[in-house]
Amino acid sequence: MGIGRLFVFQMLVLSTGMAGWQQPTPTVKSKQQAPAEVENKRRAVLEQENKRDEDIKVLIGYARRAPREFAADSLMRIAESGKVTDQQLRRELIEESFQVAASAQNPTKRTIMPGTVIDTRAGYLSNAFRSDLDTLSLQCRAVNAMMAVDKRKARKLFVEIPKLQLRPLKCEDSLVYDVSVFYETLNRIAQNTFSPKEMRRDEQVRFVELYVDGISSPAQIEPAAKVILSLKISPSQLATLVHAFSIALSRIPDDDRSFSVPWISPVGVIDPLVKTCNAKGLSADELLESFRGYLVKHFSATRCADSASQAQQRSIEATLINYFNNHLRLATYSRTKLILPLSEDDIRPAKIQGIAASDQYWKSSRARNLLLKLQKLRFASDGKNFTDAEKQEPEWKLQLSEFLTDLTIWGQVDEKSEADYFHQKCVLYYGLLEVVPAGQTRDDVLRSFVAFLGDSNFEQNSPIEWYLHAKYILDLAHRAHGAERSKIIEVLDHSRSATLYLYGQMEKLLPSSK
Repeated sequence: MGIGRLFVFQMLVLSTGMAGWQQPTPTVKSKQQAPAEVENKRRAVLEQENKRDEDIKVLIGYARRAPREFAADSLMRIAESGKVTDQQLRRELIEESFQVAASAQNPTKRTIMPGTVIDTRAGYLSNAFRSDLDTLSLQCRAVNAMMAVDKRKARKLFVEIPKLQLRPLKCEDSLVYDVSVFYETLNRIAQNTFSPKEMRRDEQVRFVELYVDGISSPAQIEPAAKVILSLKISPSQLATLVHAFSIALSRIPDDDRSFSVPWISPVGVIDPLVKTCNAKGLSADELLESFRGYLVKHFSATRCADSASQAQQRSIEATLINYFNNHLRLATYSRTKLILPLSEDDIRPAKIQGIAASDQYWKSSRARNLLLKLQKLRFASDGKNFTDAEKQEPEWKLQLSEFLTDLTIWGQVDEKSEADYFHQKCVLYYGLLEVVPAGQTRDDVLRSFVAFLGDSNFEQNSPIEWYLHAKYILDLAHRAHGAERSKIIEVLDHSRSATLYLYGQMEKLLPSSK
């Protein structure tokens, strides 16, 4: 190498620095350490996964020992949580939940009649049903979950759901049927679980026909018709289902309580069914004649006094009759048969009797006084909420102490039923947790509420009503963060209720659980 070139080479070395020449050494060292670091990370991940799997196994064990409603719900929550990576185990949990749900106390969901006072025994029971812990809701939930895992198995499970037995309701009944989830699930099964080959053989149509044929209550008319309307089927397939629907309509026994539910709008589905028949060149005569017979049967039967006398109900029925007489009966495609209008004689009730039972709360002297005292703890004399500073005043603290004493003294014997006492006392606990500032006293109220739930017979005697109030605590935990969340879960961990303990564990291990 010449002197000139050597000088240039030396200058390049000096300009880059000696570190440039030593750079490969750390690289080699890093490569030598990488396998150990990777192995340590792999072991940490495995340990974490093993710990998670063990926690899930323990949680499944607790779920299996819970009352049937909570067992089915918990098993489904675990299966849907994303924590179960074993697809076979997930499938087994869904199927087990389905089978366990068959033993739930309430076969179907019920909901309150519009216009009924919510602060009643029926009102709280209606709210309790919204948790979907009845057999039908739980089993449909399992079927829908199974569709994501095994579509054929989902259909098989759906077939195992017993035929809906919706007995005619009495006028004294405050709650009416809500089976919409069943028909929504039927629709998904029909749309998603049949192969092209099966559909070419009309198997999905025959499948739906079985359930349309089984309609036995006014509560089923609208959701069943929606299934027919949602299917992409040929004119002949539509004719098959509309015929089955028409026959079923003519067989429905009179049931004024179900018939008079304002949100059930048979015209809202009969009208599009007729229009769909017309669009496909089918006669709707049979459908319209059956619908007319259905209306006559119910209008002319024994009517409930509260529905027959309500101005809103009368207005709804007058609109329905007018629409049938002047539009719907004339809309048939073939017009080969005259559909008679509804006459005054057709809609005259045979008898009017009975009203829905209404057991209003806060009527006993003790319950009413406690509610008034709670309101005084919330609102100052000017009608505004007390501030946290004002709640530190001796006068407010004295009122709180007196209220807590009265709440302790108040017992079940002061109310008409165990349900009345249970619901009202839980509501008072809600109020206390909302008005008492954070601190020891509020912590004591929380523990007292959880203890009250843990000692209640309702956990076994009426699980959905018990859960209505237990869910209030669980929602508090779900919304809370940090120390407050840990505090609530700790209280659940020490509850005398195995169910509260179970749901507390799910809140810890399945954070997305609702």
